[in-house]
Amino acid sequence: MSNYPKYLMESPIGIQGDFVIPPKTAIEAGLGRLSQQNGWGVENSKPIEQGGIPPFRNDFNGVLLLLSQLVYWYQQGGIMRYSATIDYEIENEVFQNGTKYRCVSPNGPSSTKVAPGSDRTVWKNIDITVPAGAVMPFYNVTLGGSDNRRPIFGALLKPMRVGFFVTEEVMAAAD
Repeated sequence: MSNYPKYLMESPIGIQGDFVIPPKTAIEAGLGRLSQQNGWGVENSKPIEQGGIPPFRNDFNGVLLLLSQLVYWYQQGGIMRYSATIDYEIENEVFQNGTKYRCVSPNGPSSTKVAPGSDRTVWKNIDITVPAGAVMPFYNVTLGGSDNRRPIFGALLKPMRVGFFVTEEVMAAAD
């Protein structure tokens, strides 16, 4: 059975509502507010009669908007842009200057920041486009024909007596 989602989002949640994007720290958020590092504080778990503070509606809207924007972006096939403020692990993929890269060595603010496109030992270009003028290697290709200048492509290659390779189809046609 497939794990493909049965329902897809038609919009990020609360996009037109009032919201507060949770700040990173509880100090920035303030007493009784949601933060990214701490979530809800202890004061939000106490009954109001015992000095507890009820959670704020626009904090809920903010965290739902924050998360649903990411889900909606990925649902549409989105890939995040590179940011020097994020630590990247091996196999993470990003866009930088219109090119898609895959991280092959951990990097970021916690170690050494390396921008995609600047060091091939850290970021591998995995974009399907080839820049104009780029020389790309061909595999499973040999030169043939009467002038020995025509490429012959194929996965099923057989050696010929003259020292180059041709496909099964060429061999059959020659017989």
